[in-house]
Amino acid sequence: MEKGVYSFPSRNRIAALVNEAAKNGTALLEGHIPGGALAKGAYLTPSLLAVEDLSAPAVQEEFFGPVMNIETFSDEQDAVRRANATRYGLAASVWTSDLARGHRIARALRAGTVWINDHNRLYPEVEMGGFRESGYGRLHGRQALAEFQSMKHIYQRHGRV
Repeated sequence: MEKGVYSFPSRNRIAALVNEAAKNGTALLEGHIPGGALAKGAYLTPSLLAVEDLSAPAVQEEFFGPVMNIETFSDEQDAVRRANATRYGLAASVWTSDLARGHRIARALRAGTVWINDHNRLYPEVEMGGFRESGYGRLHGRQALAEFQSMKHIYQRHGRV
């Protein structure tokens, strides 16, 4: 590779997904690769997508970039259905003034971590990990220690041999 020429496959993948969303009319704010000195890095400006179609790449892909989806829902069950309509389940947030509703929805969401009225609170003593195709294993807490252990079961018959 030439000196000063860099490849940013993740940035380019996200930019392509946002560009496709813009062609479909779902980009409320279309992010782009900034100019100047930042153009040489893996930078993208934020994007905001209005999504109705649950099969859209904006719903079915994990971006891990500056992209946020806005989805509308008709009621609590519809909100849970939409949130669970993906093969991923790393984390979710529920925002509500009704804490009973917040806990009910948190239990229904298929995500490894669900925050109620907060987001991205991570503590070393509490495990973190996703459901389904969002990560394997756990980080932090007692569960994470199991990743570094090999378990063995030994059975001994008692009595005469």
